[in-house]
Amino acid sequence: MTPRGWAALAGACVVVAGLWAAGRADAQPAHLAPGETSRGAIEAEPPTVEVLTFGVGDRIFEKFGHAALCLRYRDPLHPAVCFNYGVTDFDAGPAMIWDFLRSRQKFWVEPTSFRSMFSFYQREDRDIWQQTLSLTGDQARAIEAKLWSDIEEKHRYYNYDHFFDNCATRVRD
Repeated sequence: MTPRGWAALAGACVVVAGLWAAGRADAQPAHLAPGETSRGAIEAEPPTVEVLTFGVGDRIFEKFGHAALCLRYRDPLHPAVCFNYGVTDFDAGPAMIWDFLRSRQKFWVEPTSFRSMFSFYQREDRDIWQQTLSLTGDQARAIEAKLWSDIEEKHRYYNYDHFFDNCATRVRD
């Protein structure tokens, strides 16, 4: 392995160790409470699709920022929901570190209320950027369908790859 490869591996070890040490409760916002929103809620009009981007934080595992995709519905009975692709079992200890280094750590997408997601990063004193995507109705519907499909058991899991398949690339793709 080249010196650059060893440096990247060492950096990944530090990040994963920081994730593990921080624990699950500090690493991510709360998930939706049962009944807080309807899965797959579809209104007559397509939702507005927003990207939330969060700046870096003080902890080592926060140095890369974070992002989420959100659906904002018009009917107050369907609160805005964000899809967080950065969820894993942060309590798995050394097994998580070993699996993460080998791109075998299972991560998944979890729906989270907009309020919970925004409040979590606000309490962390992290920069928050909110941008509404300029989409046609058909494009918004396609994203909506993909996001709701991604939380189905058969689609929600992926093996985290620090460079090619992670919480940011999932939002981008």
